[in-house]
Amino acid sequence: MVRFDLRRREMEDSDAYYKLREDSDDVAISRFRPKRGKTLSARRWRAAFTPEGQLKVDKVLPRIETGGVYPSIRGEVWEFLLGCYSPNSTTEERAALRTFRREQYAKLKAECQAMDPAIGSGLVVTLPRIMEDGGPVQKHMGKSSIIEQVADSRDPIPPAITLHRSADVSGKNFSTTNFLPNHGNDSVDQVVTSLENHSTSVNETNLTDAFATDGDSMGEQAGGIKREKHGTRTSGYKESKIPEIGPLDKRIVQWELLLHQIGLDVVRTDRMLQFYEDPKNLAKLWDVLAVYAWFDEDVGYCQGMSDLCSAMVVLFPDEADAFWCFERLMLRVRENFRCNGPVLGVLKQLAVLGSVIEVVDSRLHRHLEALGGGTYMFALRMLMVLFRREFSFSDTLYLWEMMWASEFDAHTHASQGEQNYRVTLKVVKQEPRSEAAWRRGKAYSSNGKFVRRTIKYGSSKLDKESTPLAVFCAAGILEMNQRKLLKGTQGLDEVVKLLNDTTGKLDAGQACKKALKLYKVYLIKLASQ
Repeated sequence: MVRFDLRRREMEDSDAYYKLREDSDDVAISRFRPKRGKTLSARRWRAAFTPEGQLKVDKVLPRIETGGVYPSIRGEVWEFLLGCYSPNSTTEERAALRTFRREQYAKLKAECQAMDPAIGSGLVVTLPRIMEDGGPVQKHMGKSSIIEQVADSRDPIPPAITLHRSADVSGKNFSTTNFLPNHGNDSVDQVVTSLENHSTSVNETNLTDAFATDGDSMGEQAGGIKREKHGTRTSGYKESKIPEIGPLDKRIVQWELLLHQIGLDVVRTDRMLQFYEDPKNLAKLWDVLAVYAWFDEDVGYCQGMSDLCSAMVVLFPDEADAFWCFERLMLRVRENFRCNGPVLGVLKQLAVLGSVIEVVDSRLHRHLEALGGGTYMFALRMLMVLFRREFSFSDTLYLWEMMWASEFDAHTHASQGEQNYRVTLKVVKQEPRSEAAWRRGKAYSSNGKFVRRTIKYGSSKLDKESTPLAVFCAAGILEMNQRKLLKGTQGLDEVVKLLNDTTGKLDAGQACKKALKLYKVYLIKLASQ
């Protein structure tokens, strides 16, 4: 009896893994509580592997879908959910792959260090490195140093930003026409909260025009445009406080311009966690994002990515493991951060969200349209940072893993191989089978609920690439607040305020359950049209 009580208490104390600073104010409360028998435990996880180390994924998915993962094994589980490893891989193969990836990351990081000595130095860059023409920043700023270390993460704004602010990052002068490029990590929030401060003049058209106006500049600042292939690099960097820069090609200039923007976001990301009181952890997050900005030339870096990467840095002690897990997460969401001309990729998902609400709750859709919210821009924050603002840090991790488990596609994960990293895993090839026979087979049960419902109720009208479970989770949050939205909102600013007030009041498990229910209803209605 004592053993049972201890295990139950241990399961409920998941926040102990992500301790908050004592001086943290206005932090979202964790409401989701893992339950014994429903949350995936370490014992159940170990039992799901064969003697060779292959994962019997159908043994663990149901528990993850309904109760998430116990924090002590979260990192291991996420590597499978995100596709870092195939379930068919053996222990030996995964060890070889992990070694190979760490070596690849070391090469990437060394390549970045050769271009900028701040990478891997334990420092966080918060001031511009170079000017847009590739020239030294000291000619324009007159400062003796552009590398700053965040000595005390308790400061509301690090000294580097306070003393040498070259742009307004406080958000006080924010407007919708300044969406992402130059306004720190809070800009995703400020797009939404600015509606509250400008209720008499802001409508849906203003927000759409903001993207159309600043899309090109955002692409240039955040790597959202396709850059020219780089040519021969020059070794014009020296070990000095300000690198002496020779002629640089466009790609290097674009990357250097991103470094201080990444730094401004890093020092604001998850500041409520004790983990980031250590400057080394802030530097680790900055390094991962800086290397990724070089690695992914098309996307580079956009604000909001630090919120996604932070979880990986917290979970994985090894920086290379955190990088590759983040890279796999970005494969799922990178289109949200890309600019197709003047338009952000996330607008596709917002359009799908609108069509979902129109199908499952036409009354709510008509109400939102009447308020000027027909393009659902007020839900942009949810999709850009995957609900990081709607839930506590701990609850967000539970929500993510429940969604990923539901989206788990056995065929996709089994055929991942290692074509991206030139390492071949032994993959079990499945022979073609009839759809009915396949549904009855083990392969069907090895898929998550979201995939199984797509197979069972799927429609040719469904745009699978733009319809992840996150869209239905956002729809579920709107549906949970349907009555308040219909009766308590007379303007778009009130819609935004109502959604902001839900922060810390939602249950991750209920949100995911509601999303799957709406997905089923949507597919059935879509097929009947």
